[in-house]
Amino acid sequence: MNLVTNKMEEDKLIIDNDIIYQNDEAIYNLPNEVSFVQSHFYAPQKYMFGIKVDTYWSNLIVIWVIAFFTYIILYFDLLKRLIDGIQVLFNRRRRT
Repeated sequence: MNLVTNKMEEDKLIIDNDIIYQNDEAIYNLPNEVSFVQSHFYAPQKYMFGIKVDTYWSNLIVIWVIAFFTYIILYFDLLKRLIDGIQVLFNRRRRT
């Protein structure tokens, strides 16, 4: 729990470019309306496509999207096609 709430941190506020950031109990801070990637790691909610979503559901969506793309890559053997295409390009450069 100390890691998540930063209880051991001495600096409770961070001032950077005239902006004050709270460094204490970051898990209770709501993220700004920024992109999904820019919200802090322990945020209770994240913005996905402008919609506020609980962290649990946003993480679940990300896992399913990655699993879907991995399935497509493996099903159509896209990794092998990519490697073969790169190999053909290098073979053409060697000949000239």
